[in-house]
Amino acid sequence: MKLVYRYRVKSLAGLLNKQARTVNFVWNYCNDRQKDALRFGRRWHTGFDLIKLTTGCSKELGLHSGTVNDVCQQYAKSRSGSRRPCLRYRGRKSLGWVPLKGEEVNERFTTQICSNCGAVADSRPKGIADLGSLFTEHAKEWRCCDCGAVHDRDLNAALNILRRGRATLAVGIADV
Repeated sequence: MKLVYRYRVKSLAGLLNKQARTVNFVWNYCNDRQKDALRFGRRWHTGFDLIKLTTGCSKELGLHSGTVNDVCQQYAKSRSGSRRPCLRYRGRKSLGWVPLKGEEVNERFTTQICSNCGAVADSRPKGIADLGSLFTEHAKEWRCCDCGAVHDRDLNAALNILRRGRATLAVGIADV
């Protein structure tokens, strides 16, 4: 089962707005290639064709290559579902969506690290044996030995993953 999470993320010093404008640039490039295909009587580009055309542009644009590929795939999918031969151009203010892909957040030990102080506590749950034979509310709680905070295992992991994701996002986005 593949889980998809959708978040509304606050822009970090305008970086997401810049990234959204760059995504719009890629979308408009795909639209231009479709117009060229119509003008010269060629077949429509598939998502794979558009990906081949945009190969190597990710570093120059400041986007991850997975993001560029997703924009190309989404353009081809949207175009095939539309009755119009070409889609509308996305302007500067059109900040519809930005696929945030790239380096994934490492989820290792996120349930075992204290989200309050960052210490790997001795009283953390260690594997299935420490969760108890029955899944009760108390089996999912543990206390940090360093700061004394009581953690729910799932909530603690979510906070740690969020912190790692924000750190990855802040470091991974280049100025455009």
